[in-house]
Amino acid sequence: MSDNCVPNEHTARDRASGSGRGNIGPDRNRATVDSNPTLAERRGVNRSQRGQPSWSQSQSAWPDRIADAKRRQIKAEAYASLDKPRQNRAIRAQGGLESRVVEVPKVVKVLCAECSSTCHTLKGCITTTGIRGCVFCNSTSYATDSCREFSRLSMGQKVQLLVTDRASKPPILIDDPWWVWLHRFLTAPHTKDQPIPESFPWTMEFAREVYDGKKQKSIKEYQHEVDHSHKVSALPADARLQTMKDVFTLFWDREGRAWPARLDSRPASTEDNASSQTRIREHQAWRRRRGWGRLSLDKRGRFMTGRRSMNC
Repeated sequence: MSDNCVPNEHTARDRASGSGRGNIGPDRNRATVDSNPTLAERRGVNRSQRGQPSWSQSQSAWPDRIADAKRRQIKAEAYASLDKPRQNRAIRAQGGLESRVVEVPKVVKVLCAECSSTCHTLKGCITTTGIRGCVFCNSTSYATDSCREFSRLSMGQKVQLLVTDRASKPPILIDDPWWVWLHRFLTAPHTKDQPIPESFPWTMEFAREVYDGKKQKSIKEYQHEVDHSHKVSALPADARLQTMKDVFTLFWDREGRAWPARLDSRPASTEDNASSQTRIREHQAWRRRRGWGRLSLDKRGRFMTGRRSMNC
């Protein structure tokens, strides 16, 4: 039997369902409810809203620029109050000021071992009659010459530390005072080409006068000026210790140290100066009794009166 003779059993049912014959519509026999939601339904867009952005979506797409500008202004003011450089616009990507915590770094304050100031260490302190601690370690537990750092210095560096850096300031007190190191420096053969100090530390007596406030300003005022200006010229000068000859008279000659050959003309010794002053006072008293004027000594040690000179 041929296939043409076979009855078409599905014809009536296909006609009833509407399938086939070029009809692309849905099969009415199938379930019309789809278990999987469409993309628009998952996004919450109805049929009438398709192709139109919702108001909530437009709000999220366009941020509030006024609030963003205010946040940037507050952040810039916060950084300016911390003395920090102003940041660029890239900071906006890091979030607002409310979402960040600005931590101020803690600065360790170093206190002076002598006066407990935070503006200087023991090396720059003048609020004392003499530094008895270690200027390298900022400690009063031991002296400067007991520190290992002092032994590592050359003779020129030691004179720089004890004499030049402490000019017009209280001295650093060590076993061998600063004038001893200065005399060693001036008599050593390997230091001839190095510069010679021209200013010197205060004497202990003058440092006591400044510390007790017997000068124009108090010791705190002098310390404040030095801490902020870093100028030694702001400090008072010790009139008793201005030249190398004063160093010889006050220290070297009394300790029996010879005048360094590297220096210029040798000054008169302490005994010669004392005897000359005694002779001047005696002759001045003698001339006052006679109604005559004052006398002085010339370079040869003779008393001068006008154009005349006479030997004693």
